[in-house]
Amino acid sequence: MKGSILLLAFTSFSFTLGAFTCSKSSDNPNRSIPNDSTSTIDSVIDSSITNVPVTFIFQADSTDIDDVHLDYYINNDGNNNANGGSLNELPIYTWTVNGNLVMGRALLRFNLDKIPDSVEITSAKLSLYGMPANFPSISIPQGNYGDNAVLLQRVTSPWNEYTATWNNQPTTTTVGQLTLAGTSNTWGYDINGVDVTSLIQDMKEGDNYGFCIKLETEKAYRSIGFLSSEYADSTKRPKLELTYKRK
Repeated sequence: MKGSILLLAFTSFSFTLGAFTCSKSSDNPNRSIPNDSTSTIDSVIDSSITNVPVTFIFQADSTDIDDVHLDYYINNDGNNNANGGSLNELPIYTWTVNGNLVMGRALLRFNLDKIPDSVEITSAKLSLYGMPANFPSISIPQGNYGDNAVLLQRVTSPWNEYTATWNNQPTTTTVGQLTLAGTSNTWGYDINGVDVTSLIQDMKEGDNYGFCIKLETEKAYRSIGFLSSEYADSTKRPKLELTYKRK
C-alpha cells in the first residue's frame, strides 16, 4: 500500500505540488524558482529559506504507505503463514476461536525517502482511525473490547507488505515504545496526533522499517481495530504529519 503526500504552506512561504512552484515574500520579491517537472522538493528549499518549516502529510493515496495485518491461530500454519497486506483494516486482538488462542498485530511504514536527507525533522504526528463497523475478513467478534491499550514499537528488521506473515514477522525494540490509550467505544475510535518525532527521527537517520502495533497485554479477551491504507475513504487511512526544516 503506497500513499501520497500533501504539502502545507507556512507564513509567507508556499508550495504548489505538481510543478513545485514556490514563492517567498521576503528577500528578493522578483526572484523566481523554475516551474518545471524536473524540479524537486529538495531543490526548491534552498539556503535562503533555512528556517522556514515545511510539513508533509502522508495519507491520501497508497503509494507511500505500507501496512499489513498479522494473524496468529495456535497450531494453524494456514493462518500463521497468511498475508494480510490487502485488507482494509488493521485489527489488533487477543481472542479465542473454538477454544483456540488467536492474536492480531499490524505493521505500518511510511516512505520517508520522500523527505530530503539534508533536513532536520522537528515534528512527527501519527493518527490512526477506527473501524466504523464489522469487517467480514476477520472471523473473531469485532469492535473494541476489554483492556485494549496498544503499544507502538519501532521495527528493527526488513519486511514486505505482501509477504509478511505472523511466522516471518520482523523483530522490534521496546526502546522508545509508546503506549496508546484504549477505549470502551465499540466502533470508530480515532487516535489523533500521537507524537512520534523521536521514533521517526531514528527511522530517517537509520533504517526505516516502520512501526509494529500490538496490544499492551496479549491475553484474551481484548480487541481494537484501525483502518488500513487500503480503505476507500482516504481521510481515514493512517496519517503521518511530518514537519522539517533545513539544518
